[in-house]
Amino acid sequence: MRSRCDNRSRNIRARLGANRLLEIECLDPNTNTSTSRITISNCSYGPETCIQGFVWREANQSDRVCVLPNIRQQTRNDNASAISRRSPNGGAYGPDTCLQEYVWRDAFPGDHTCVTPATRQQAAFDNRRKTARVACRS
Repeated sequence: MRSRCDNRSRNIRARLGANRLLEIECLDPNTNTSTSRITISNCSYGPETCIQGFVWREANQSDRVCVLPNIRQQTRNDNASAISRRSPNGGAYGPDTCLQEYVWRDAFPGDHTCVTPATRQQAAFDNRRKTARVACRS
């Protein structure tokens, strides 16, 4: 058995930690106290794999913000309804002008999908939490 602990200790303690990720603590062989912690993440979908319970939003093909599954479904519904929410005559913002009750989602730069103001706030909220919801980082 080879140790991955900094102090080359073979004394370890393992537990299922936050987001059900395996945490391994390296223990000092003399005092049995923790000297370092290793977290093993599931990176099966690459460096942008979401923590358990979250999925990619997929507002467009490159959108990898991790959101709850119901938000991804809402995003798909909004994308499918996008044309019906635009002003048929254009307007101040050209052909991407939304009908009065809608605003641009702004999930990513240039996202002019027309959604409710609450949905735009949700997209901004999810964008701010992007790094906290990723299991692996490159």
